[in-house]
Amino acid sequence: MKTAGIVFTLLICFSGLFAQEDSTDTEDYSQYTDEVAVKRFATQKVLNLSATKLISVGYEMQTTHFMDVAIGVNTYSQFYKVRQASGPRVLVNFPIVSNDKVIFNLGGQYWGTFYTMEAESPTTSLNPPADFLDKYMLHSMGIISSVFKPLNEKNFLILQLGADFNGAFPGNGNTVNGEAITISGTAIYGWKPNDRKMWGIGVARTYRMGRPIVVPVLLWNQTFNAKWGTEIALPAKGFLRRNISPSSMLLAGYELEGNQYMLPGAGGNATATSNLWLQRGEIKPRIQWEKQLKNFIWLSTQAGVRINGRFNFTDSYNGKESDEVFRTVLGSPFYFNIGINLVSP
Repeated sequence: MKTAGIVFTLLICFSGLFAQEDSTDTEDYSQYTDEVAVKRFATQKVLNLSATKLISVGYEMQTTHFMDVAIGVNTYSQFYKVRQASGPRVLVNFPIVSNDKVIFNLGGQYWGTFYTMEAESPTTSLNPPADFLDKYMLHSMGIISSVFKPLNEKNFLILQLGADFNGAFPGNGNTVNGEAITISGTAIYGWKPNDRKMWGIGVARTYRMGRPIVVPVLLWNQTFNAKWGTEIALPAKGFLRRNISPSSMLLAGYELEGNQYMLPGAGGNATATSNLWLQRGEIKPRIQWEKQLKNFIWLSTQAGVRINGRFNFTDSYNGKESDEVFRTVLGSPFYFNIGINLVSP
């Protein structure tokens, strides 16, 4: 009995020691709480938005249409048929910096157009500017940079700046120079209330209608449900999107395209070697089909109508209406575009 009492006493002592040790080393769960709230940032996409093209190689063709030409403000006196206007299109666009705080993309593009001209009467020769268009291909080569800067979880900035070198290279002793360069830019402040909607307002300087203008901009990308959404950046473009499946979608809407081209030695008021600038703007209502071929490789096809916005020739860089040497009226042909694209994940 005496021994049992000693053992019982020792157990009581040891239990007290362990209890004291546990009380001093009790884990403080407060250390796992956030002392500083994690700051979240808006992303640049909404659900089901069409994929961003990293590399795009395509070809576009406009069908036969008429071109009537007037010299200065005179009545139209030259009548031609554009048998075909076609050419390749190439786009590259890669993220240079991409993280939660900023996305910076840098890319380049090429757009070529060759016109096959024919006089309305078989016995009539081609005169300026139709003869120049028939001989030489129009080229547009440019670089574009864009920045998507989220300010917080709900607000963001989009900044874009582009420079294009546009002209023809006739090899007749006249060459293009710095006056073949056009500069464009856009700034947008936006809101993203959720992953289905982002919108913004801003301002842009653009040559999309062939002449430099400054216009307000409205951005509205929204996914209404699993099938329908919008991809809008007015006035440049606006589309209603129909998601057929995860690998296929249709877009219906329009896009404005164009630029100003330097045409050295195209013929003007003075001599056949004087320079002209073609101010070209096109309105393109269309239906566009995007189809995944394999992994990140997509097929893109377009079919629509090319409506003339401006196709006039001036004798000065950024010329106004008073500087126009030739004015034209163009028909509205059907056009087709097909391309293969490598898209972002």
